[in-house]
Formats: sequence, structure tokens, C-alpha cells
Amino acid sequence: MPRFPTLLALCALIAFQPSARAAGENRKLTLEDGDRVLLIGDVLMERENNYGLLETKMRQEFPGRKFAVRNLGYSGDTPLGASRASFDPVVKGVEQLEEQLAVVKPTVAIIGYGMAASLEELTYRKNDPALNPDPARYGTEHTPARLKREVAQLMDLITKHSAGGKVRFVIVGPLAHEDLRGSRPGLPDPAEHNALLAAYGRSLAELAAEKNAPFIQAEWKSHGIALGQGTDNGIHLTERGYRALSEGVAAQLGWQVNKESWDKPSAAAEALRASVLRKNSLFFHRSRPANYTYIFGFRKREQGKNAVEIPKFDPLIETAEADAIAVSAGQPSTLPPEPKTPAKLTAAASLPSPDFKLSDGLRMTLFAENPLLEKPVHMNWDTSGRLWVATSNTYPQVNPEDLAAQMAGNSAKFGPSTGNDKVILLEDTNRDGVADVSRIVADRLLIPSGVAPDNTGGVFVGASTELLHLTKPNGDGVLADRRIVLSGFGTEDTHHIIHTLHWGIDGRLYFHQTIYIHSHLETPWGLVRANSGVAFAYDPNTERLEVHSKGLVNAWGQQEDLAGQTFLTSGADSSGVHWAFPGATFPPSEGARRLVGSISPGSYPKFSGLELVHSPLFGPDWQGNAITCDFRAHRIVRFGFNDFTADAAPKSGYVTKELPDVVRTSDVAFRPITLKMGPDGALYVADWTNPIINHGEVDFRDPRRDKISGRIWRILPENAKPLAWQPVLGKPTPELLAGLLSPNRWEFEQSRRELAKLPVAELQAALKAWSKDDVTRRHAAWLLSGRTADTGHLAELLRSQDPASLQVGLRELGKSLGARGANDIALIVPFLAHANPRVRLEAHRALARVRTPESARAVLAHLPKNADDNFLDFAAWTSINELARPWLEDVAADPAKIVGQEASLDAIVKAIDPGIATPYVQRLFAGRKIDAAGTGPWIELVGKAGTAEEASLLYQSLIHDASLRPDTRFRLAKALVEAANRNVRPNGDVAGLGALLNYQTEPKLLIECVRLAGQWKLVQFVPKIGDFAGREKETALRQAALAALRAIGQQPSLNALRSLTAEARPSVVRRDALPALAALAPGEAYKAIPSVFAQLKTNQEAAAVWLNLFQVGGFSQRLAKEFPKGLSAEHLTAALQSARTLGRNGAALVKTLEPLAGLKAGPQDLAAEIAAIINRIKTGADPADGEIQYRKAGCTICHAIGGAGGKLGPDLSSLGASAPLDYIIESVLNPAAKVKEGYHAFSFKMKDGSLMTGIPARENATELFIRPGPGVEIPLLKANIVSRDNIGSIMPAGLADGLTGVPRRNLFAFLGEIGKPGPFDASKGNVARLWVFDDQPPGALAKSAAPTPVYTLVNGQLPKEFNPGRLYATARFTVGTATAKPLLLTGVKAAWLDGKALDLKAGAYAASIPAGNHALTVEVDGNAPHLRAQCDDVSFLGD
Repeated sequence: MPRFPTLLALCALIAFQPSARAAGENRKLTLEDGDRVLLIGDVLMERENNYGLLETKMRQEFPGRKFAVRNLGYSGDTPLGASRASFDPVVKGVEQLEEQLAVVKPTVAIIGYGMAASLEELTYRKNDPALNPDPARYGTEHTPARLKREVAQLMDLITKHSAGGKVRFVIVGPLAHEDLRGSRPGLPDPAEHNALLAAYGRSLAELAAEKNAPFIQAEWKSHGIALGQGTDNGIHLTERGYRALSEGVAAQLGWQVNKESWDKPSAAAEALRASVLRKNSLFFHRSRPANYTYIFGFRKREQGKNAVEIPKFDPLIETAEADAIAVSAGQPSTLPPEPKTPAKLTAAASLPSPDFKLSDGLRMTLFAENPLLEKPVHMNWDTSGRLWVATSNTYPQVNPEDLAAQMAGNSAKFGPSTGNDKVILLEDTNRDGVADVSRIVADRLLIPSGVAPDNTGGVFVGASTELLHLTKPNGDGVLADRRIVLSGFGTEDTHHIIHTLHWGIDGRLYFHQTIYIHSHLETPWGLVRANSGVAFAYDPNTERLEVHSKGLVNAWGQQEDLAGQTFLTSGADSSGVHWAFPGATFPPSEGARRLVGSISPGSYPKFSGLELVHSPLFGPDWQGNAITCDFRAHRIVRFGFNDFTADAAPKSGYVTKELPDVVRTSDVAFRPITLKMGPDGALYVADWTNPIINHGEVDFRDPRRDKISGRIWRILPENAKPLAWQPVLGKPTPELLAGLLSPNRWEFEQSRRELAKLPVAELQAALKAWSKDDVTRRHAAWLLSGRTADTGHLAELLRSQDPASLQVGLRELGKSLGARGANDIALIVPFLAHANPRVRLEAHRALARVRTPESARAVLAHLPKNADDNFLDFAAWTSINELARPWLEDVAADPAKIVGQEASLDAIVKAIDPGIATPYVQRLFAGRKIDAAGTGPWIELVGKAGTAEEASLLYQSLIHDASLRPDTRFRLAKALVEAANRNVRPNGDVAGLGALLNYQTEPKLLIECVRLAGQWKLVQFVPKIGDFAGREKETALRQAALAALRAIGQQPSLNALRSLTAEARPSVVRRDALPALAALAPGEAYKAIPSVFAQLKTNQEAAAVWLNLFQVGGFSQRLAKEFPKGLSAEHLTAALQSARTLGRNGAALVKTLEPLAGLKAGPQDLAAEIAAIINRIKTGADPADGEIQYRKAGCTICHAIGGAGGKLGPDLSSLGASAPLDYIIESVLNPAAKVKEGYHAFSFKMKDGSLMTGIPARENATELFIRPGPGVEIPLLKANIVSRDNIGSIMPAGLADGLTGVPRRNLFAFLGEIGKPGPFDASKGNVARLWVFDDQPPGALAKSAAPTPVYTLVNGQLPKEFNPGRLYATARFTVGTATAKPLLLTGVKAAWLDGKALDLKAGAYAASIPAGNHALTVEVDGNAPHLRAQCDDVSFLGD
């Protein structure tokens, strides 16, 4: 049984308040029949759910009493539910909390907060970026006063949701931080934290006194209980700690205390505890269901049928609780015991072996399958050469019906989705390449998605909300001791939960959570919150958890090269391989204001797993290559690397080059997901073996899900003899050190793991004698990382001439200084000017660890000058952000220091969040004036971060200073607009702006002044603004004026808009003014619609106007009730087209418009329609014709295949290979049914009442950019967003309605073939799939009309009928290393590369093309059947 859900019991025992005392009783709390006890708090309460010891003690005190206990504890939580907010703003967390309180209906509430609050204050005090503080989301007030205030609010909420309006409260103080440095010297000194904990405890005690509620301490070391150590890391109780705590709580409540045998429970006590734990597990699934996103969250409409399962836990909980009550009264349990995990897996029939197509010279054999293995999710080797495999039959979701069958003892209905997942240990004892031993070494896990052996017989496992450390096997060989290392990981989506555990080269345990996950983690060093994708780094020696990098939709592969640089792949992005240096932030990442891209040019399928080849079995050209899994298209792929630091114009990053596939097959069950180099030098591949690979788009209970199968394959060169190897475990130190230099990745990785077990003094002595060159010194740096305060070995490493050694030394020195709070940066600063850009990058990131003004000044003095090096520029920008506060504090304390540092101030304030900069700008700007030239950065700084006081000074200068230069005046107006965007305006009367609202004002300044008039709502200037709004030829001024009229509102604006929409006005004026009129006078706009549309010239123009009208709040509802008469069929069709882009918001409009546009409603029985289409495809279909239909329908506008096409919708490169045909058809017929991650559209309600619809693309401090349609990106001011609503897919329904019969059938057949081997395989970027047509050759002086982009077929052919009638076409590509393969051209008369004519021989250009980005232009042969370009050594770009 999963042990996450025992939160209930802990809080209950900690702090119960009496309702009444029976005569003669000394109890402070008596629980009665009918009581409903709520336990709520942070980790202290959450983990009681795992142990059940406090509730057990409670039920022993009141045997047979019929009370319920429900635990809502949550790691990192605040009393108002910050940890429960998930995707919503933090303030919305209380709504989720209230929903849970409404289920519990408490009569008794035990409130236990304080640890998380104190850790959060510690995080923000230290401002350590590695702990991921997020003031923009969580604010800056983290104090005892806030905790006291919020607990009082929580008490009111609990009372509101109680059964009878009366609740007995108990408030529990936090644990003290135990000092364990005597046995674990890497842990932090708890003195500062204990001082905070005492302050938080006092605030809670004060509140308890004010509310007349009992206050008790969470004590485990008192009342005669002898326990030397109660926590495992200083702040989290062990199981024995909870046993002691239960006795301490009992003593404070006046209950019986078992001083003699408190740690020796009786059989009866253990039976009671087992019943409690069973109930807790069930309530955990009820209160914190996995896949919340799909069940109750913003994707609930896609998987809403699974929401009905959650209430099915209620009767199971009641049954389990009744059993616990009976057992507490001395009765035997009436429930059958939970099924014991069998020693061996159930045998199943072997699957047929796929027909693999292997790269030349390779062979692939089966290492393990059922009955040795089932459903592998992740794997890692240990030092003995054994393979540990995390497996899951439960994925994607626990099934209450399976659990019900267990509880009823109905073996006929036993199902696999019970949360009893396993870790399996595989061995090949006879070294024949086939596993012959399989043992279950861990069970009762909930969807374990990452496994990492500790090499002392135990294993780390990432499972659901927890990172576990399992040790000490029982008699069955199953690891029975379960330490919760970290808890509070989100489970909003079970293919994004923590996964990919990986022992990094620096000895830390790395793992990932991805886009949908929100985690809140209490550590001895501070509170770490992570929203969306994060790569964590956990140091078992110090218990320090850091955020290493952020972003990606679903990173599921990590590995380091021999220089210690980290690379990632993602199973839900189309961007290839990423270089993850410290602090790297990739798209998408929640709240990120800047992002950095991948090192793989072009677009790729989605990749899972990553291994870098180092094995003597493989040839030299394989060494260091990246191997990853295209699990959707049933293939394994290979990349090479080009290091840009070695170029003539060096940059810090890399670029990958895609090499021939390692293997591929058309077998739909082959799903490679992770890979590891084995001890014999072969490459091992875990195969999920399932035709269904996801759950976001395919129902949780789809019967096609394979819950049993799973395989591990072994790949090696055909004629190679596997390496003879010996276990690393137990080898003497000299042999282990030699193993670090092995060419076999398994041997050097496991030698490092074995050396890490040595005492640090012994390890230091051995390394000192051994490390005599760059390579060995790098290994010494990694082995000693985080284990010693001595940095002498790093200083020696930094004297090297080898850039790789300098990079390692800088990174490790930064980590050491940051963790210790040291501030000597003398060794780092010189490397900011090093010739090697990657060394400079590491120096920037190392300095960010040392949070001092001196570090900031050093970074600011060495900002990158090469704008093309986006990685270095991003690293410096990130360091500026992380060092801004100490620098600003320093100069704000003595403003005279700013002289000569104005440029640095400008750089910092432009980089950081305005909310952080504002108080400093206010202090530094005091007493300053703007001169005629606007000298310095002050104007822009006020616009970005100033208050009303500073804005007033800018306004006065703008209006009254005649000496200002024109550019200064424009800068002032623009800065005031930016301030207004933050809801900041000057104090007092601003009517002086009217002097600039005339045609004598410079045009660009006039536009800014019009915007100001609108934002400041200066109604007296409406006549002037109305005049500007009528300017037919001045589009920018007209649109600014109309926006101002709409913002000002009131009768004068309405009068102006009436005039602007009058029939005598030009069409463009009427068209643009109509939405503003609709916002102020819907009835009048309704009447004007027919005459305005009668003047529109194109359907495209009409569709744009309709969309603007539909986005006016409330107006679309009016139109849905009754659409205007007198509109042409074309305009009605355009209206329907626009309405369909609104997702759910446009459903009513679509329903109204379809009959008006002459369309019938879609089929009522969608399932029958899908089945009929599939049957017709089976009888015969032509996918090639389907591709033509796909392109004629305009699908390329929104969707890319092989990187070529629009980005509004998901890339379809692997669609047919990864998704069942019924899902594909449903997605076209009903786009709202299933929506891929990152492609949900939102409706944003703005302050002016408008509704803006689009897919969020990116954001900065003040703006959110959305994609409302193909090729369009518009900014929304965050300050003007009132609310947002997920509306599902932006893809219009009915796109296939225009196709019937054979063309319709062929379209779906084509979609079902994309990505499969054959003519629709888009996995390679070696052919041009986008040509941009023009009329002139390179270098021509004559002007050409606007270029025309055209996408080719998947195979790269552009049929001549697709040519837009123009003579020349250009395709772009990138080259990682100089090409060896020829450039092959078909259907061209001549060609140019970067403007230089090519000498073609039979359509081929054989000369080597250098690394870099290139443009290929061709003169098209109009008589040829098609145009095509191919080169197997380049990556063509699709946009």
C-alpha cells in the first residue's frame, strides 16, 4: 500500500481540544462518537499520514469510539493553501482548500503550521537562487505575524465548513530543528532557523491564547521518552520520532503515556496501525488524486469521465475506518489483508519480436521480458553490474474498483491499478547477454518513475509525491525500511511526476519534474517551491536540494559529458537536445521572463532518455554521441556534437548533428523510453511495450493499454565481443581510481559511486596522491563536491590551461562558496575575461552563487559583447537578476555611489522584475531632475519601476520644460505610458497633457500622448482624440485614439464613436471603431453591423472584424441569441470561421451561425462516425492523396510536420506512429476533446471588458504574449488582465466538413501514416520542407513583390502545381560540422549558396559546406514535376 496518505493521524494526535471533561478525567481532549477530526498543517502533519502512529495512539486512548480522522496536511503549505494553488494564482489556493474542508466537515481541528513558514522566511532571507525564491508569485512578506494572521483566517474557514458551525481547535507549535552535525557534518547549523522557529511558535501560542484554544508543542524528546535522535535531517521525524511524538502528544493531552515500551508495539497495536494506514491511503487518493489536471483541472473536459471515479473512494474509506474502529475495540479485522506481493511475476505469453531495422554493423538482442520483467519505466545499474528497474502496472491512475475488489476479497475482479508498483532487480549471472535472475526488491510504490541504487544495498525511488530511500531487506528480500527524503511533489499529471533519477558527475542525485507539476519542498536549508519544469539536484551528504535548471514540457533524459557538462532531452518538446548549464531556463517555464533554446537546430520528434556513448565496443566515431529514443515513432536516434568554443569566432555553446538512426521498427508496441550503457559495453534500452503511450489524450481505462508487457533490449556492434568486466563493489581504492579513467562509461560511473562511499579524509588523501594532471584533478573536484570546505584542490584546478578544467573548477568553487556563505571571489573574477566563452559563462554563474555587491559589480563590468552567443548572454543576464538585490541595497544605502555606475543601474533595472526594483529606484531618484538631453537611464527606470512620485517629475518635465530635446520628450512620454501600464500615474492634475494633443506635435510623440490620455481617462480631451480616431491614412494614430476612447468611456466617448461609425465615414474608420462602440453601446453596434460589413472588401478582413467584435465582453452572447440580418453568405461564413477559434467561448455562436452559414450540425454519435471512417479506411485509402487534401485544407498554417509549418498547433511529425487512429480522427472532428500540453487556449478578460483569446507563448515582467491565430503574437499587459479562463483547443471544429467521401477518408489515412517508416516519415531534417518564393535571383537590383512561403510534401517534394508562379525559391539550413555528403537538387536550373552561384554536376553540389547557417536559392525548372533539395549532413529549417 502506498504510504503517502497518513496525514490524518499525525495532526489528530498532535493537538486535540476537549469538548467536555467527564468527571474525574484529566484529559484535555476527549473524542466522542460522531466527531470528525481534521489534521491540517505542513510536513509534520502530512507525514503522519505515512506512519499512522498518532492516530493509532488516539484510537488506543478511545477504543471503539466512532470518530473519523481526515488528514489534509501538505508539505510547504500556508494556512491559506499556497501549496494547493497548482496552476492558479496563489490566492486561489484557498478555494481548493475550502473544497477539501467541505468534504471533511470537521468538528475538531488540529492545526500544525510553522516549519514551512519559517523555512520560507529562511529562503527569502538568504535570497539563494538555487532555492528558487519567487517573490513575484509568493510575495516578500514571510513573517510570524503573517502566519498568525492566516491561521486565524483558516480557523474561520474551518468553522464555516463544519457540520454544526462549532469546531474545537488545537494549535500545534513546530518542531525544533535538531542539530545533527556531530554525525552528519554536511548539514546546516540550525541556530538561525531555531531562532525563527521560536518566533513562529510564540506567534501561534499568542493566537491560541486569543482564541482560547489549547496550544501544544510538537515534542518528541520529553515526558520520559528516551530517544537520542528523532529526525533524519534535522527537521523531519523518523518513524521512531513519530512514535516518540505520539507519546509526547499523549502526555500533553492528559492521555496514557507508555514510557516503558513505547518503541516495542504489541501485535494488537500493529494491527490497528495497519487498519489506520489502509484508510489513510484511500483518503490520500480521494483528497490528492493523481492526474488532477485531467480529473478536476483545466483538462477535465478531455478526461471528465474519470472524475466519476473519485467519489468511489468514499465508501472504501468508510469501510476501512469502520474496520479501524473495530480493531481499536479489540475485535479482529473484517477486511482481507492486502495481497502479498508474489516472489515472482506472473508469466505471460511472449510477444513477437519486432522487425528491427538497425544501423549498419549493429545487432539487437532481448535482455529481459516477462516473466522477469513488466512495464519498465526507468532503470539504472549498480556497482555489482545489476540492473534496477522501476516498473508500474498502476500507470496512469489508481483504480478504485481494483481496490474495492481487494477489500472485498474478490480475486476474480482483481486489477493491476492498485498502487502496488515495484522495483525489480535483474542480473545476468552467466554473462551471456540475457538476464537470468529477477527479484522484486521494492513494492507498494505508487507509479515509481525514477530509480537510482545507492550502492550500499538500497535504492532511491521517485514515486508520486515523494522521493524515497529504501534500505534493509526483509526475509523476502524486499527493502523494508522506507525513508521519505522529500515530500510535497505535485502529481497533477502522472507522466510529469518526478522522474529520471540520475547520479550526476558531481555526486548529486538529479531528477526532474515537468510542466504540469507544482511542488513545495521543506529542506533543512529552506523551502523550495517549483512550478512547472525543473531539474533538481539533491546532495545526500548535506540534504541540500537545489534547482539546477528550469523549463521543458517533459524532460526525460539527462547525462553529462566527460567535461561535466549536462545535456537533456524532452519527451514532449520538439527541440532536440538541450545544454543545461546551471540556471538555464528553457521554454516553457512558468513565470520566466527570458528563455534559452536548444542546441539542435530545426525541429525534431519528441525524445525520451539520453545516453552518451563511451564504450570500447563502439567505434571512435560513436564515442561521445548522444543516443535518445523517439518513442512515438518506434526508433532510437543518434546525434553528434560540435563544440562552438573551438570555432574561429568562438561561442559558448554546442550544436548537434543528427546521425543515422540506431534502430527503428513499425511495431506499434515498441516504445523505447530510457537507455544506459551496460557493464559489458553494450547499450541497454528499456521498452515500455505498449500501443498506448499517454493518458492525456487516451482514456485512463482504455482497454488497449498493456498492463503487463515490458522488455529490455541490448544493442552492440555485430562482431564485437562483449567486454569482460568485474563488479566494482569492494575493489580497493587504487583500482577504483584507475576505473575513473576507463573508456567504459559503466565502469567510470560506478567507480565514482563506489569512491563516494569513502570517508572524506580517506578520499582526500587518496586523491591528493593520485590527481596529477587535468583529467584526474577534475575527477577529484567532482568527488569532493559538497563534502569539504577546503577549496585548495579547486584553486589548483584553476591554474590549468585546459578550458574544461577551468569550467569544472569555477562551477565547483561557486557551489562551495555559495553553500558556505563565503564571499572571496578573487579566484573567479579574472575568468570573466577569459578567451574561452564557456569559461566566461561558468564564471558568471559561479559569481551568482556569491551574493555580494562585489560579485554584481564584477558581472556588470564584464557583460558579453557577442550578441550571437545567446547562451553566454543569457547566463550573464541571469546572474544580474540573481545579484541585483545586494548591488541595489549597497548603492541605495549610499546614493552617492551611483555616480559612474548609472549604466550598471540601467542594466540591472532592465533585467529584474519591476516589483523588486521599485523601492530602490525611488530612493536613488530622489532629488534628481531631467536635463534637456535626458542624461542617464533615469527616464526609462522610472517608467519601468518608478512610483507616482517619480512619474510626477517626469510629467512636469514633459509639459513644462521647453528646453527638452525632441527625443527626450518622446522618451518621457513613452516612460509615462510604461508606468501607466503598471497602474502608476502622476499625482495631481495632468490636464497639461492637452497642450501636446495636436497635429503640431511630432507624430510618434502624439501617439504616446494619446495613449496617456486614454490610460489617465482624460475625458475633456475626447473631441481631440475623436478627431485623431477618424484619420483614414494614419493607422497607428487612429488605432491608439480608438483604444483611448474605449478606455475613457463615458458619454463623450460614446458620442465620438457614434460619429466614427456613421455611414459617411471611410470603411477602415468604421471597421476599427465598431468594436469600441460595441463595448460602450452594444445595441447601436448591433444595428451598425450590416452597413459596416457591406463596405468590407475581403473575407479575411471580415473575419478579423468579427473576431474583434466577439472579443468584446458580453457582445458575443448577444450575437449568439440573435445574429444581425442582412449579411452576405460570405460574411456569415467568415463569422463562423472566427467563432470557431474561440474554443468553448464560441460554442453558442457556432451553434447560431452554422445554420445561417448553410451548415448542418456535426454528427450526434461521434463514436459511430469515427468507427465508420476507420472501416472505410480499412477498405482502401490513398494517404498520398490525403496529404494533398491536408495541404489544400490549409493545415500547414497551424501545424508543422518535420519542423515545417505553423506553430499554433502541435507538431504532427510522429502523429501516425504514436497515436491510435480513432484518437486522430476524434481530434479533427472534435478538437476540444483532447488538447496537447502547451496548446490550450485561454480567454483573458481585460479591464476594458474585452475578451482576448489565444495560446500563451511567452511573458516578461509586464506583458504576456499570446498567439490568437497563425503567425500572430500580441502582447497583453498583465496589469490589465482581470481573469483568465481555459477554453481548450483553439483549433476550429468542422475543418474537415468540406471534405466528403474519398478525399475525407484519404485525409485521415494520411494523418494515420505520418511518422511511420516510408514516404511520410518526417523524422529527418535532411530535406527542405519550406521554400520561400521570390521573383529575383540573389543580388538582383530589381525589387520583388512580397515573398511567398510554400511547404513541401513530407518527403521534401514540392509538386509543380504548388509553385505560386514565381521563378526563384530559397530554403535555409544549418550545418554543425562541415559537410561530407553532397547537396542534391531536383527540378532546378541554377542554384546559389549564400548568394554565390553553385557549380552543379548532374544536380549535385559535392563541395564541403562549412559549419554555420546558410541560404540556398534556386531557379525553379517549371517543366520538372517537382522541386526537391536534400543533404544528409545538414538540418533544413522549417520556419
